[in-house]
Amino acid sequence: KSLVKDVLNELKKNNIVPGNTQPGHIVLAGHSGAFLVIADILKNGQTPVNEVFLFDALYSQLDAFANWTDQNKEHHFIHWFTNHGGGTDEMSDTMMIRLQSRHLDYRLVEEKNVTPDIIKNNRILFVHSPREHNVIINDPDDFQLLLENSFCLSKK
Repeated sequence: KSLVKDVLNELKKNNIVPGNTQPGHIVLAGHSGAFLVIADILKNGQTPVNEVFLFDALYSQLDAFANWTDQNKEHHFIHWFTNHGGGTDEMSDTMMIRLQSRHLDYRLVEEKNVTPDIIKNNRILFVHSPREHNVIINDPDDFQLLLENSFCLSKK
């Protein structure tokens, strides 16, 4: 809650958004160790989060992410992972098993097959990439692709 307030105040101060702007849709995204902060925000942040985009970042905290996806059928979760991230591939497999046990639909797709329609039409998506851990977000810009096909963000 405090983070959203601080970010919004900074955006207002720099005239990026109007002074009367209120928090709306929240998208959290992160690479690698950012999963800890994102999981903590989902559990304790006191602010609704609409979407979570992880980039080779599912090392633990599976219950936090699974519980969040289960809380609201409009939550959008994507984990873009490699086999070079120190276990994120194994954790993705474990999370998919947990989702199955909760009867939550998800999709697993290879990076080369990702399309905007796949992102837009799958609430819970796992994307396997053959690339290395440190380049999974860029070249191409996968973060931009996810933002452009977000469930809740619209182009203005």
